Amino acid sequence: QQQQPPPPGEPAARPPPQMKRVLSRSRSLPDLNAPVISAHNYVRAPMTTLEEVFKNVPEELGFNIEVKYPLAEEAEASHVTMTEMNEYVDVVLRCVYDFAKSRPIIFSCFHPDICRLLAIKQPNYPVFFLTSAGHDKFRDPRCSSLRGAVRFASGANLLGIVSRALPFLECPELVHEVKSHGLLLLTWGSENNQVDNVNNQKALGVDAVVVDHVAHVRRGLTARVE
Repeated sequence: QQQQPPPPGEPAARPPPQMKRVLSRSRSLPDLNAPVISAHNYVRAPMTTLEEVFKNVPEELGFNIEVKYPLAEEAEASHVTMTEMNEYVDVVLRCVYDFAKSRPIIFSCFHPDICRLLAIKQPNYPVFFLTSAGHDKFRDPRCSSLRGAVRFASGANLLGIVSRALPFLECPELVHEVKSHGLLLLTWGSENNQVDNVNNQKALGVDAVVVDHVAHVRRGLTARVE
């Protein structure tokens, strides 16, 4: 049985604001048998460059520059051929040194070799290793467990790791395990959108959290202080 389209103005799921025009145009098609209009037919704006962000965002706002470079399994699954690592990192660093000025910056990446290159090629900006703490499995042992991430970050003289929050909420003793290696600990994940989880991590000694709903979490933390 063919699924009936939702009534006008009542999408089955709430789309992000930037997609509302695309989706509303698709829903208004008079012929239900017409080909589906996909987002890429309408979203044609060019991607913002790092240089443009540097020029248009107030300099006092710090950046966490997450450098995207696929791990071996990701590259194979996506059938992509990436730029050689040294060249890739050099382009990023050139842009940073040309336009960052006095802006506070940290680098982070899920690819351990990119992290190592970022740390070797420049002495001014801290580098953090991003990890799923064993949630995702990869051939590279540095990417497959929290222990592997900690050993790599410590051995590569990185400032710290940015890990999924859930393992530390479930087993608080892991915070000490990370800190005992002289590393800073930042966390990410949907759990960090709950104020109680952020407070718990702060009490445990987590140095910072990455959140999606910044205003909501900030209001919650401010209310606790007052």
